[in-house]
Amino acid sequence: MVHVVAMADTTSGTDVADSGSISLLPVKTWNPLLTGSLSAVLPGAGQAYTGHYIKAGSFLALEVITALVARSWYNAEKVRNTNADFYEQSSLITSGKTDSLSELEKAALWRFDAFGARYSMYNSLSWMIGGYIYNVLDAVACSKFFVSDEEKSPAKAAWLSAIPGLGLGQLYNGAPGKAGMIFMTQMSLGVIAVNEHRLMRKAEAGITALNRLNDSTTVEVVEEYKQDWEFRQGVAFRNRNTYLWYSLFFYVYGILDAIVDAHLHDYPKKIRAYPDLVAHQSAAGITLEYIF
Repeated sequence: MVHVVAMADTTSGTDVADSGSISLLPVKTWNPLLTGSLSAVLPGAGQAYTGHYIKAGSFLALEVITALVARSWYNAEKVRNTNADFYEQSSLITSGKTDSLSELEKAALWRFDAFGARYSMYNSLSWMIGGYIYNVLDAVACSKFFVSDEEKSPAKAAWLSAIPGLGLGQLYNGAPGKAGMIFMTQMSLGVIAVNEHRLMRKAEAGITALNRLNDSTTVEVVEEYKQDWEFRQGVAFRNRNTYLWYSLFFYVYGILDAIVDAHLHDYPKKIRAYPDLVAHQSAAGITLEYIF
């Protein structure tokens, strides 16, 4: 049996705590400046210092993996630019012939793919930089220095979180780790959406250039490469819209998360549970008290 008791709080916060309501248990704290500095020097070091070893390994792995992926895309860009240079040189040899247009279009497509590799490298770097900042803020959170049961305003948390990308609502609630996650995710999704938009525009420019060619001898070549450009434009268009939706979803999530955290921030002061040893219809129970 559960017996619920609701009471209006007419006392100060100290009196409520003294009356027997549950407050946060004492926890070991570390210097947040030290934990943050350790993770700034080596990702995950601050988490390891505070005993969060899985987090430490995860942050270190994130930085290594994103750096390797960025390096891979950097190499891919160089290879694609080399191929583009080759076809541009070939077009000079066949200048004035139908084959010249074909070689130029191949060069343009390789150049477009090189831009795609460069933007993918930028995307990986955005996750790496965002992950690094997330890592530092999470290390600060792991210090437990900001743990408290102080009452927070949900409205204020919501308005602060409405500022995109900064995680201010989470910082207000004393959750720097969540603020870092909000910053990393919103920034990286936004960077990807912008880069896909840039690729879409470049593909549209390629289509426009082909449409300006009116020489009947090049109709078949134009149609062939126009399909390639339209395919690339369509992929970039869909990717841009997908990541814009992801960004919007996570933006809303950040606001809702800040509101919920603000509501629950002081629940240990307001809710307590203890055994009710007085028999009620031959059954013991638990009494819950909620102070509002």
